[in-house]
Amino acid sequence: MERVNEVVAVVSGRNSAHKRDQKENSMKRTLARQWIGLLVLMSGPVTASAQFNAGGSRPPGPPPGPPPVAIDACNQQAAGSSCEFVGRRGEQVTGTCVVFPRLLACLPDAAPPPPRDAGDDSDR
Repeated sequence: MERVNEVVAVVSGRNSAHKRDQKENSMKRTLARQWIGLLVLMSGPVTASAQFNAGGSRPPGPPPGPPPVAIDACNQQAAGSSCEFVGRRGEQVTGTCVVFPRLLACLPDAAPPPPRDAGDDSDR
């Protein structure tokens, strides 16, 4: 009977060590998954930026603002004045000088209205 108790003690000791190893491996796998998830989340903005540059389409969100030529077209002009500039494809663009958030620029006649300034309460 004594021999049986020794065998049981040895086997149960191995069993508890095995369970401890399994738990440690499980924790390592969980930690690895968390790191991979974090890396995937962090690579999102980089991927979006790379897709924007590679594909030529704009990422979601507000547009970057008027191009420098549209701003130059309204240099020394008043809001509401007629303006014109040469577009990206060499075409002549006509429009009206309008106030964008913190600047005056030429808004082409066929363009959507400029974005409102976040601090502007005039329509509320």
